[in-house]
Amino acid sequence: MSNRARIKIGITAIAEADEHHTLWANGVGQNIAYLALLLQRLYIVDSVYIISCPDSDTNPISKIFGLKTIGMDYAIANLDIVIEMGIRAAQPHQIEALRKRGGKTVTYIAGNTMVMNLEGLAGRTEFTDWVNPLGWDAAWVTPQHWHTNRAYITLTRSKNTSIAPHLWDPVCLNQSAFETSRNIFYKTPDEKAWSLGCFDPNVNVVKTFHLPLLATENAYRQCPDLIDKITLFCAKKIESTVHVREFFASLNLGRDNKIVPESRWRLLDMIGKRVNAVVAHQWQNNLNYVYWEVLYLGWPLIHNSTEFADVGYYFPEFDPIKGGEAMCEGLDNHDELRVKQADAIRQTLWRFSIENPKVQARYTELIEEVLG
Repeated sequence: MSNRARIKIGITAIAEADEHHTLWANGVGQNIAYLALLLQRLYIVDSVYIISCPDSDTNPISKIFGLKTIGMDYAIANLDIVIEMGIRAAQPHQIEALRKRGGKTVTYIAGNTMVMNLEGLAGRTEFTDWVNPLGWDAAWVTPQHWHTNRAYITLTRSKNTSIAPHLWDPVCLNQSAFETSRNIFYKTPDEKAWSLGCFDPNVNVVKTFHLPLLATENAYRQCPDLIDKITLFCAKKIESTVHVREFFASLNLGRDNKIVPESRWRLLDMIGKRVNAVVAHQWQNNLNYVYWEVLYLGWPLIHNSTEFADVGYYFPEFDPIKGGEAMCEGLDNHDELRVKQADAIRQTLWRFSIENPKVQARYTELIEEVLG
């Protein structure tokens, strides 16, 4: 950066009263927090604000992390960059006013917008993307959504579309864990048979319990003594549907009453308590916070993400046969394998850390590109 004064940045966030819901209902709240904490560390940034939408005196993210809450009108009049992520709230007249005084807008793509658009048009979800007719000065897309969203975002939002590094930090997990007064770090289970959990949300096609359940089924057929049960979180609301009932009934796990549909819970509330291993599957959504939580805490993670195939117990996409094999191998030898993987796990988490100089440098470059 040249002689430009240090800048002021705001990030939009939905105004909610519930801190628990803001951080844990989905990944957006944590993503806003990590981005704000990362931006605070950049030498070119003077201050970071949460733009509460609609306007309110406070915001859960501000309260938790000691950030100042502002309204959109204040942001338009005072900030250098407005990043819309938690909610897209700047109206056309506000965008024009911001640009008139030299400010910039950024749209931050933290979810698989294109997939949700496809589902919305097919009538499968209520989601349809709102596209600002004035566009944005830049679009930042997280790596796991680049393949499916790059062209759509470039043509509808901003020609200045770039990959923004994925961010994670254990601060949210640790802070919430302290409130539970329970040790959630890995301990060798007392029993040989593992209680698995699938935390995939079942709200769209990118993350459902189908492949995790099939991988567990194959493991159960190959090494039944290792599998006690599998709890499918976020599945309680759909357990009575014909597809789910027939799917369960077709499996040995279902016939042996080893499938437990459950409501949505945080990993930290269940791990080491009702669950001591996690199985997951994603499509076009390689980087998920629950993965980092499981790895950070030391529990087994059976997954299909090519982004970190060298840690946890990896199986190829849509291949639950190999998923079951990886599960048997991993669960049977986890105490030994987790030690061997320790350095690789630390390196994986460091890749996304808000403290990583390379991550900080890339966000500095992105900001400088926006400002021109």
